Amino acid sequence: MPQMTRPPLNRRLDGLGTTIFTEITALAQKHGAVNLGQGFPNFAGPAYVKDSAARAIGSDLNQYARMAGEPALTRLLLGFGLRNFSMHPAQLLAIKERVLRTNLAEAQPLAQRVLRQSDPRKTRELLAKLNA
Repeated sequence: MPQMTRPPLNRRLDGLGTTIFTEITALAQKHGAVNLGQGFPNFAGPAYVKDSAARAIGSDLNQYARMAGEPALTRLLLGFGLRNFSMHPAQLLAIKERVLRTNLAEAQPLAQRVLRQSDPRKTRELLAKLNA
């Protein structure tokens, strides 16, 4: 049987590997997770998720901007166990104040309740309680 040769373009692409979307799709399939790669999920999301996304887009805190350091989420992140923060220098004092005034014994159980919460209104109430 004669050996087939690949076109020159294919040979030049040999060392490039895969795309992030190929990697994410493979990982989602491997772990039985929802694929958040390009074109997925391929079903309608819940209205509260879409509403939340629209509010986030309207806040002008963009995905690829440098880290903004949202002071209102500092105690939640501390409650999740985060101890290293990345932020815009303009947010440093506000974040530092929140860190210094946070009672971890109170923040940790509230953060866990936020994780278990599916009702957006109750989630906002818990976040307000964390920031009180």
